[in-house]
Amino acid sequence: MRHTVGPLDLEEAGALIASVIGRGSLGHATLRRWHEETAGNSYALMMMLIANERAGTLQQRPTGAYVAADDEVIPEEFVSYLDQHCTDAERLALEIVALAHPFSSSALVHRADPDALATLLERSLLRSTFSADGASELRIATPLLAATVLSRISPSRREALYREFFESLTAGVRDDEFLTSRSLVQVVDYGLRLDLPLSEAWLNAAVAKLSINGDPQLLLRVSLRLARDFESPDAAAAAIRSVSIAQQLGRPADAQLAFSSIERLLNHPQCLRELGPELRVRLHLTQLERQFHNDWPMAAILEQLDRLAGSIEPEYRVAHEIIHSMRFRLVMSDGSFDLLDESWIAQPPSPDFLIETVRSPARSLYGVLLMQRGQVSEGLRITAHARAMGLMGRRPLNDRFELTSFHWFLGYWASGDAAGARQALEDVQFEAEQSRHTGAGLSRIVEIAWALLALQQAQWGDALRRIEQLQEELPGADPFGTGPLLSAMQALALAATGQRIEAITALERSGEKRRGLATAIDGFRRRIRVQAQQWLRVGDPGAEALALAEWARQRRFDLIELQALHIAAIESTAHARAWLPRAQEISVGIDPLLAEVMLGHIEKIALGASPTDVSIPEVRLLAELGMWMPLPASTALSVREREISLLASLGYPSRFIAERLHLSTRTVETHLAHVYVKLSVADRTELREWFSADRRLAS
Repeated sequence: MRHTVGPLDLEEAGALIASVIGRGSLGHATLRRWHEETAGNSYALMMMLIANERAGTLQQRPTGAYVAADDEVIPEEFVSYLDQHCTDAERLALEIVALAHPFSSSALVHRADPDALATLLERSLLRSTFSADGASELRIATPLLAATVLSRISPSRREALYREFFESLTAGVRDDEFLTSRSLVQVVDYGLRLDLPLSEAWLNAAVAKLSINGDPQLLLRVSLRLARDFESPDAAAAAIRSVSIAQQLGRPADAQLAFSSIERLLNHPQCLRELGPELRVRLHLTQLERQFHNDWPMAAILEQLDRLAGSIEPEYRVAHEIIHSMRFRLVMSDGSFDLLDESWIAQPPSPDFLIETVRSPARSLYGVLLMQRGQVSEGLRITAHARAMGLMGRRPLNDRFELTSFHWFLGYWASGDAAGARQALEDVQFEAEQSRHTGAGLSRIVEIAWALLALQQAQWGDALRRIEQLQEELPGADPFGTGPLLSAMQALALAATGQRIEAITALERSGEKRRGLATAIDGFRRRIRVQAQQWLRVGDPGAEALALAEWARQRRFDLIELQALHIAAIESTAHARAWLPRAQEISVGIDPLLAEVMLGHIEKIALGASPTDVSIPEVRLLAELGMWMPLPASTALSVREREISLLASLGYPSRFIAERLHLSTRTVETHLAHVYVKLSVADRTELREWFSADRRLAS
């Protein structure tokens, strides 16, 4: 149990486990959870892997492995170690430290045998740390070991110890003194576990401390109690906070409790009178947003928003801005783009920091709207500004900020800037890994973003692995309504890897109507769907592309319309000639690089060029931007062979391909040799000719 090497960071832990699994890697959600539970201890990580493989909870797929959080088991080796190598006094000391986590108060020290504590420290089962205010603390060496100790304590014994701790820490301390006590959060935790009455002042003070990177699970429990037991502005704020945290942590039962508290507060006249206009508006809007996601008609939602706005005096400007922001976000999430009030959101930034913070979630979505219209650079600038505002005013598990981070990434992705997209994602992921306030919602968002980037770079196997692990690891964690987008991405990845039947099934799922992120970026989602249809040869891809172009035209989504016309042109020279004037017309309002490369390709197709001729500069540039690629139309090639042969046909050297796909140059050359045999080509020149062949069904 002694640490023989320093703790591994997240990347090192992933590499270690991947080397043992031997195929694929461990899903990010599982890896992050195990890294936290083991504190990066390599021995503990291996025990987690072995125990879950032995118990059958480690699910292995061709694309990687994962363990669902609810199925995770504690290694028996940890239990056996405690039984065989710890005395009764040492086990009791471990129990006290685990339950009193972190163990620091002098009021509790006498409950553990000092000799037992010293021995446990010497054997690295305990570790001594310092709190933020410099006080000495004792902790169990790893969260996994702490979970092992806790699992062995009976409910009655646990309750008795909590009661002893509570009474010891509160004995002889005045309420006003206790508000600044280092033990406040611990005492509140014990009180909640024992379901004891707790003062509103204590609960509020605990919230303030926990909001600074404290335990989000405990922050949720404290907020729920505050919302349940009191009728005050603090209770209202706690109810709103509880909804956000519960949704981010994937706790639907707790979210329901929070909504019940909101309902109670809204039906409490005296409480409503005490609330300021801004808090009253937020309380109403949290309930209204729930009704929105429960599929209330949009007309009814807008009527409620109008009624709420009419009940607030004009001088309360921030409250009205909150309503405006919610209206814009809900209309975008419903896909009712014709109902958007752009005159409000397009106004210059306000010098009032609070107002600009309130606007930032809607501004971020406005940036996404502009991206779909082809003003990608401007959209990226707006989302970057909104994210900066969110960083300055961030709160624990702020779902609005998580979405803004995704919108920011989307700007780089939509522009074809893979390096910028990767850097943005690494920044978001680093911030998440530095904070305890990261829930299932952000994990899902980040993985979707990585999968989008992998698709853009023709790393179809990696994209598929991430998508499948998301669907299996976090099946119910979709607070942002990403399901249809994820299914469209899966259909495209499956089509690219030659898995036709599975791709068609995913394609059908991707057409599901679900309010949320997938609908707000509906233009991108629909374009991915049509691209998958084109690769699958399902139905009439040309007709589907023209239908998408008409849909985009009605919404002024010029970029999506041009992309759809480009897909239609690839399907038929006649389409290219017929729609070239329209493509030229809308290209004027689209960022130059994106417009020129697609328009140039359409023009050459209209003149009779094969759309897959990789000698055409536009084809290579389209592939570099990740906007369109000539798919290897052969079922004989493996996933990796498809990726390598495409990049080789575009003229990339083996060294570049190896770096892009994280392979050795020799491996790339070996795969290419297999490709030559399977396609009956002699070399790269013939491979380019094979890719360039016009395989369209119609001209």
